[in-house]
Amino acid sequence: MPVWNEDPSASGGHPHVIDELDEVVLTCDLSDHGLAAGDIGTVVLVHEEGKGYEVEFMTLDGKTIAVATLRTEQVRAVQHVTRPTSHVTRHASHSDITPAARRCGAAQQPAPPPPRP
Repeated sequence: MPVWNEDPSASGGHPHVIDELDEVVLTCDLSDHGLAAGDIGTVVLVHEEGKGYEVEFMTLDGKTIAVATLRTEQVRAVQHVTRPTSHVTRHASHSDITPAARRCGAAQQPAPPPPRP
């Protein structure tokens, strides 16, 4: 059952629903867990109809950093306009991406090296 997070600062003064498996943004630092405001986690359990949450924070490769019990004012729902993107450390140039990947939006794969003469 959906629960209302009534923290007015989270969505322009309007309450919103946070459910299990929703992504949330941490609103404060949790140095004991190595987490900082702005980190994104996944709600794994809703406590007492939205008075608190168990939130799992993971690395991009799926390793758990921490599972924290948080009060409603320590998180806010992820809004699509604030959703960050993941970036690679080395960007391929347009010429490095195969024509098939450019056409169908497939994952960017470097083009094979040209044949040797």
